[in-house]
Amino acid sequence: MSLTSTLNIIESPNSEESVIVLRYPLLNNTLKIGTKLLVKQNQVAVFADGDTVLDVLPEGIHTLSLESLPKFAAYKKWDKRFNSTFRCDIYFVSLILFDNLKWGMVNSVIIRDNDFGSIAIKCFGNFSFKVTDASAFMKELFGKISQFNNEDITLYLRTLIVTGVTDMLLETRMSALDFVTNYDSLEMENFKIVSQKFANCGLFLQRLNIENITIPEEIEKLVNIKVMEKVNEYSSNISKNLPLNHPINAGTISTAEMKKMFNFTHDFTITCLHCGATIAKNFKFCPQCGNENKELAKECPNCHNIIAFKANYCPDCGTKLFDKNNVVICKNCGKIVSKDDLYCPDCGKAL
Repeated sequence: MSLTSTLNIIESPNSEESVIVLRYPLLNNTLKIGTKLLVKQNQVAVFADGDTVLDVLPEGIHTLSLESLPKFAAYKKWDKRFNSTFRCDIYFVSLILFDNLKWGMVNSVIIRDNDFGSIAIKCFGNFSFKVTDASAFMKELFGKISQFNNEDITLYLRTLIVTGVTDMLLETRMSALDFVTNYDSLEMENFKIVSQKFANCGLFLQRLNIENITIPEEIEKLVNIKVMEKVNEYSSNISKNLPLNHPINAGTISTAEMKKMFNFTHDFTITCLHCGATIAKNFKFCPQCGNENKELAKECPNCHNIIAFKANYCPDCGTKLFDKNNVVICKNCGKIVSKDDLYCPDCGKAL
């Protein structure tokens, strides 16, 4: 087929489901009134003239005509007897859910903290979205990206997320002391801000997670010191109303038990198994080396303190821990358990 031929039937080329927008390679081809257009399942066809979005055709087989392309006909000022060839841009937009896409901050956000002054913070996570208004989506993309490939589109969406996260961090004014224990509230506030940005672009944001928040190592150490001060202050106030033989007043309660009793969970730093960096215990990925750390931490069976996976003894109560070479991961819930166990102590499933 020559580059200047007239097409009689068009459809989106076979492509992977992961393609968000696929521009039909018309080049110098021309379309004719009466040409058949096949729009496949879970996609729509967007007709445009340059950067001007006109008609959107849903799933199905369509005959191109003045009736099926009313906006295009009006834009081109076709009369009722128009029955000739024309040129246009066609974009096939996928309507499926795009899941588990990564986002992250390249540059740190400087926030003011009442306890520690100015702190540089970075956030990382994942998100899921789908296109709900292809016309609004394409209008948003025109002029914002140069190529309609997944890399450029997701890069633009990550920019929207980072902007929203930055606004959220500056508006909430949450202290560093509360970051690691308020992921849920942070995600909710962040979701409200970013979902509106996505809606303005014709997108539905189904999920937006903050997987980790990084703060400088020296601040992490100060946070732990501050937490212990709060624990000691709180326990001192509580002990005044307790009998002298209570474990708190008798000094027989461990630090881990005390923090668990008072619901303090700020002691969050452990060591990355891959590069040795000090990171938060709930990080899924190390912000220094980027490696995934599913087995970063384990729980002491005696005092329930969260400790480094490599530890042989609990630093809080001294309990000998199971050998790291003699463990398995439960396929059902992901808990690290001993190879000697027949059933997972967490979910009860057979190992």
